[in-house]
Amino acid sequence: MFKLSSVSQSYLTDIRVDMLDDNGKVKTQVFKARFKRVTQQELDRIHERLQEKSLNDTELLNEVTVGFDDVKDENGNPVEFNADNFAALINTFPVRPTMVNAFFATINNSVRKN
Repeated sequence: MFKLSSVSQSYLTDIRVDMLDDNGKVKTQVFKARFKRVTQQELDRIHERLQEKSLNDTELLNEVTVGFDDVKDENGNPVEFNADNFAALINTFPVRPTMVNAFFATINNSVRKN
C-alpha cells in the first residue's frame, strides 16, 4: 500500500567525491546532501529547462538541495548549511558535477527499483 501522506518532502543521500590529495592520490570524501523530493511535474520541467539550456548545474543544485551534513571546515568544525557555504562547497571541483550526477542517480534508482 502506498500512503501519500507518508512521503517526505526531502531525502538524504551520500555524496562521494573523488579528489586528488597533495600527493596526487585519489581520496574519496563523503558527505550527505539533502535533496528536495521533486514532483513529476517539477522533474519534467527540469528536463525541459536542461534541454533548452535555460538551467545550469548551479541553478539546478540551488533548486533541489535543501541541506547537507558531514561537511566540515579546515579545523574539523561542522559547516552550517546556508547560501554562502553551499556556494563554496559546489565551487570546489568536482563537487558540483558529482552532486548533479548523484541527484539524477537517486531519481533513476528509485524508478528502476519499482
